Amino acid sequence: MGSLKIAFIRMRYVPYGGAENYLTIVGNELVKKGHEVHIFSNRWKGSSPETGSGSFIFHKVPVIKVTSFLKVLSFAICSYILIKKDKFDIILSFDRVLYQDIYRAGDGCHREWLEKRKVKESPLKTFLTMINPFHRTILYLERRIYQRNGCRRIIANSFKGRDDIVRYYKTPDEKIIVIYNGVDLNRFRPSNRDIYREEVRRNCRIGENDIVILFVGSGFERKGLAFLFNGVKLIKSRPQTPDTPASLRSTGSYGEAGRAGLKILVVGKGDYNYYKKMCRDIGIGEDVIFAGTTDMIEKFYAASDIFVLPTIYDPFSNACLEAMASGLPVVTTRNNGVSEIIKDSENGFVLDDPADMDALSHSIKLLMDEGLRKAMGKKAREKAEEFSIEDTVSKMVGICGEA
Repeated sequence: MGSLKIAFIRMRYVPYGGAENYLTIVGNELVKKGHEVHIFSNRWKGSSPETGSGSFIFHKVPVIKVTSFLKVLSFAICSYILIKKDKFDIILSFDRVLYQDIYRAGDGCHREWLEKRKVKESPLKTFLTMINPFHRTILYLERRIYQRNGCRRIIANSFKGRDDIVRYYKTPDEKIIVIYNGVDLNRFRPSNRDIYREEVRRNCRIGENDIVILFVGSGFERKGLAFLFNGVKLIKSRPQTPDTPASLRSTGSYGEAGRAGLKILVVGKGDYNYYKKMCRDIGIGEDVIFAGTTDMIEKFYAASDIFVLPTIYDPFSNACLEAMASGLPVVTTRNNGVSEIIKDSENGFVLDDPADMDALSHSIKLLMDEGLRKAMGKKAREKAEEFSIEDTVSKMVGICGEA
């Protein structure tokens, strides 16, 4: 493969976010191999990120920010106009747009997300969702990509994601390639506990012996944050039983009085006011810490003990894989593509229904046992080692070469 001129498309290029991190690593690898990488984006933080042997070339894509649907549609149109002004060997999009050679379906299938939402919503809200111009715009762009030869190759990050696309849009199987997300095994590792754990816990006012449940994700509704809150509430309100782990048996709500407690650490972007009020209303407000967004997420894995993501829909959660690489047992749902690499009750727990509070609270209670938690965390790390970012990038570079 000779030197190529490659265009990446992503509306927002910011330090946090799985797709952005993935784009950076793939782009860096392509630059190291002598290719010229251009990024078409409306927003990026700071100057062009330096790479091993050069830098990315950024192109500002204007958008209309009056409403969400105009923002999405204007980005799709304007990126098309700018791309067509130049000549690229490969155009790889990480967002739904009008023109690309390869589309990485990191956001999954929007139609499937809307179907999952219906189960949790009232008929009125479902109707309003379906006539919302934002969703109609996304579905239009999705149909164009999946049904109308809008690209030459589609990269899905799970077999679940691939199957959703085929089911709704009848896209030929041979057009879709499944490449699981990869993880930086050096950045995310169990030994980070020795470096960052004390610092993060001190800054977040978390006790040394507290058991910390970590939630990482932007879009709290889709990621199931409310389910996590209600699952912890159930643990707090229910009487102790013979299967209650020793760390939970006490005169207090969660742990041995004066020694340990159960905390929820929330990292990501969402409606903080709404969810702060929710956890106060259900009586767990003092046990929830909202940490905002960060470009040093590895510190928060190091400070935590259990990772929980009871997501309604997620094609493949990067955060779950990062947690596994960091040595944390993961509790998630079958709606998450990462469940394909989790062996239930061995390196994590997979719930059939994110709204099943009994199953969710039971999984968390089991992981309060330190011995089980450490054993499952060790197996989680071992599984994560099968999905190095280097292997994933190599496959992506190979797809670019084929295209």
